[in-house]
Amino acid sequence: MEAPLSLQRVMNFEARVDPADFVLSPWRVPMWSVVRSYIAGALYDAIAGTNFQKKGGTHPRPTPGYFYRTWAGRNGTTPALQPLDVVYIATGSGNVLRQDEGRYFNWITDYCAKAIDARSQVVELSKGWQYSRPRTHPDVSTQHDWIAVRAQFAARSRCLSAEQMRDIDRYLELLRNVFGDTLRASHFIYMRRALQVSAASAAAWHDGYQRFFEKRRPRLLQIDGASYGGWWAYIVRWARAAGIPVVEFQHGYIGHDHYAYNYAPSVAASTYRDGLPDYFLTFGQYWADSVSTPSQKVVIGSPRMNEHSRTAALPAGAPYVLLASTGVGAEFYLSVVQGLLRGLPQECTVRFRPHPGERQVAATNYAALLADARVHLDTEPDVYRSMAQAALVVGDITTLMFEAVGLGIPTRVIDCDIARKRMPASIFQFLDYDEIPGLLRGEAVAAQPDKALREQIWAPDWKARYQAFVARFL
Repeated sequence: MEAPLSLQRVMNFEARVDPADFVLSPWRVPMWSVVRSYIAGALYDAIAGTNFQKKGGTHPRPTPGYFYRTWAGRNGTTPALQPLDVVYIATGSGNVLRQDEGRYFNWITDYCAKAIDARSQVVELSKGWQYSRPRTHPDVSTQHDWIAVRAQFAARSRCLSAEQMRDIDRYLELLRNVFGDTLRASHFIYMRRALQVSAASAAAWHDGYQRFFEKRRPRLLQIDGASYGGWWAYIVRWARAAGIPVVEFQHGYIGHDHYAYNYAPSVAASTYRDGLPDYFLTFGQYWADSVSTPSQKVVIGSPRMNEHSRTAALPAGAPYVLLASTGVGAEFYLSVVQGLLRGLPQECTVRFRPHPGERQVAATNYAALLADARVHLDTEPDVYRSMAQAALVVGDITTLMFEAVGLGIPTRVIDCDIARKRMPASIFQFLDYDEIPGLLRGEAVAAQPDKALREQIWAPDWKARYQAFVARFL
């Protein structure tokens, strides 16, 4: 399997042009760190005709209450000068409300923090200017958002020098010459603004995180999405310069086609490497072998996969097929639903689970799909609950498909060009609508990978592996 054309173009560019040749701020952060993810996403959408980069949704404005909560919670529950062993920086997107506890549990950071005997704090970003409270972890800080608020004000009050503006425009002209045949003028306008804001607010970001590192003195810093560039490239660079090892835990699908985890070999010798995490922790050897990153790959396993298992018998009630979206497009999934319904018995329904990035607009964007009485929008917060009760899981290039395999649930991959290029035939079978009735009756064979291959995807004993890894730094 080869990388999509969009990623090939990104990697070819960084192989020809050393990112260190065009930098921002006194810390010489490559401009490529700011725009790489955006270019990769925009190229993919333009070439493949998808909408992965912007799946939609409302963009509310922050309320005065947000600013107060951000300021009040910046130190978490520990005194500001108390050192910490491990700091986790994560988005609020991974929080799931546990009804029995009445608290929000983060499916990566809370598992990790509970696994180790160390002083830890979760620095959690808001989601839609809101914080999920109360949280399971006893020490959750709003420090990142507090620094971000101050940096935004700094960016508005600072004017860049003429030399800085010339450097930015010179770099944009280079990008336009390379990618201008595919990207639109609006893309370059967006990148120009992003580079300007990045340069203008860098000092405020540095001041905020430098103070935070000096006060907390963490021995290990774990950041969700640390490989994506943007502000993470700054924060990772500053942490590593302060002698703090940086790690990222795999949080979803990765592969030869994922732009955040595949780089040109030359990047390893460039200062761009300083903005990438020291270590990348994967769910299994399969994932580690699927990416090309300068970060050192360490196989750990998945907390959720280790703690969930397939029940022996399906729960009572009408069976359903779980259809997982990655945001390819409404017409695409409508055709899949129509194909499924033709073969499903009347008592069987389809539950359509939107990608997290499109949940806010799913009811509107997929109105035609949901018009059929046998199709329902899956709003269950915990995807494992949705999968555990499904008779069959159908999808394209989502991690959910690999999770279903790990749980022993029958799966079928939608037969389309994007999935043919990315979903390995050694693990998955492609969807044949004619076999659906037999699958649901248990007459058709739903072949599953053997135990050895499943453990290549989902390594066992994640907790022991993670404890051993963290112990290297404490």
